[in-house]
Amino acid sequence: MQASVANIRKLICDHFYDCTLEIFRGLRNLYVYVHDERFTACIGAYRPGLAAFLRQAIHIYCGRFKSAQG
Repeated sequence: MQASVANIRKLICDHFYDCTLEIFRGLRNLYVYVHDERFTACIGAYRPGLAAFLRQAIHIYCGRFKSAQG
């Protein structure tokens, strides 16, 4: 799963902007945002619960990446 999360970040970098770890951490908070459920609903249209799952997976990815860098 972590390879898939890395691929999501790479896709963003390759096609949109430099998605630093700080930006990626911020994006994960959009996936399950309490005040505006549109983003969560959009991702959840693919599979119920996917937004919350991705949020947690990105959290783990960023934590491991940070730990690997020191």
